[in-house]
Amino acid sequence: MHKAKTNMVESTEFYQGWLVELLHSEAGYQFSCYSPTRLKMVSDSCYASHLNALQGAMQYIDQVLTCQGLRKVLREMMEAQKLSLEEFQGLAKFLEQVCLEQPIRLLS
Repeated sequence: MHKAKTNMVESTEFYQGWLVELLHSEAGYQFSCYSPTRLKMVSDSCYASHLNALQGAMQYIDQVLTCQGLRKVLREMMEAQKLSLEEFQGLAKFLEQVCLEQPIRLLS
């Protein structure tokens, strides 16, 4: 009989207003991030150490916040008529694709 792989929360941290859970299993370390609005993101990657998983979580959160900031700037430019609706939509779609390249699952 195979033993089920379970992820146990090893520690919790806060970064940029997000809750970060660092999970440990036989395969290594992973992270789960909870945004201030309680959106949960789970890493698909395994990291060799607790510190590497924490750094991965921090990098992911920074990337999400950067993408949110850029989208806000694009919207402001559209509202100021410096971008057309089509240009805004194209740039926002590209930005979303770039931001979703991170190996993260969104959970509701």
